[in-house]
Formats: sequence, C-alpha cells, structure tokens
Amino acid sequence: MKKTLSIVSIGLLLVSCGGSITPVDTTNNNTPNTTKKDQSIGSKKRVTEESFGSLSLGQKPSEVVKILGEPESKGKKQMQAATGTSVQDWNYPAKGLTITMEFVGSNQNVHMIRATEPCKFATARGIKIGSAETAVKKAYAKEASKHGSGGDSFLVGSLYDGINFTFKNGMVSEIVLGVTSE
Repeated sequence: MKKTLSIVSIGLLLVSCGGSITPVDTTNNNTPNTTKKDQSIGSKKRVTEESFGSLSLGQKPSEVVKILGEPESKGKKQMQAATGTSVQDWNYPAKGLTITMEFVGSNQNVHMIRATEPCKFATARGIKIGSAETAVKKAYAKEASKHGSGGDSFLVGSLYDGINFTFKNGMVSEIVLGVTSE
C-alpha cells in the first residue's frame, strides 16, 4: 500500500510541476528531438541551437576529438550542486578554446564552449573573436537579453541558454556559448 501511494505521489508531483520528457534522438548528436515550433521562443530561434564553427552544444566527446584532436589538457571533474552533474574542461589553448564536458550518468557531451584569441571559429551568424561590437549587436538584436548585457558584455538569450560576448576596445575578445553563469 505504501509503495503504491509513493508511486502515485511521485506521478502527481511530476504532473503538477508541468514536467515533460523530451525524447532524445541518438542519431543526431544526442540532442533533443525537436520540431520547428520547439526550436523557437516566440519568433526567436533558440540561441543554443547555433553552432560555433563545427562545434555545437550536445556533441559527444568523439565528435569534438574528430574536429579538434585530443585536448592539450583536461581539468579535474567537478560536481555542480545546482544540477547534480559533473563537468570537466577540455583545454585547447593553441586554438583559443575551452570545451566544458558534462557527465550525466554514463553519457558525456559538450555543455559549454569558450573561445578567446587565437580562435578562428565563428558563430552561425558570422561573429568571431575580433568582430566589431556593432556587428554583434546587429546580428543578435532580436535575441538580446535585457538582463546581463551592458558595459563590456552583450548577452544573447539567457545566462543558462545563450551566448555571451565580451568586448575589449569595441572588439569581441571572448565568446561563451551555453551556460554562461558561474
């Protein structure tokens, strides 16, 4: 009786929280299987659906190695209290890239991409390290966040699902795709 009551309680909790399960298509880089309607928020395309060069969020480690080679170094795995997952930085300093891998159970995928000089990759809208601040604001005007932008940075989307551009002397000096809050 207690077991049945517990199962019913958990089910009601999930339903009341509005939770939904997004199917995962393992043939497509292990990213959520979404429709065009799911990929937009109003008229705004989800920012993290964008690629950065040939890299994208959700890619498997083998795909990253195929594109960039083995990392020059790997950071220590660190537990994230907010999500209950572990992350690890893969460092490519000669390429100006740090790829943060997230571990969820036995799966591992790209959680965040950080680019600095001398990275040559560009966002899907052509923005790269060294691009003008005005070009960034023009390319991402519709998705600009009202929170987190200003001064020497420009946030597109949100801190948890977006792109953060950092500027130095009016030029892009850093791009972070993915979870930008730390």
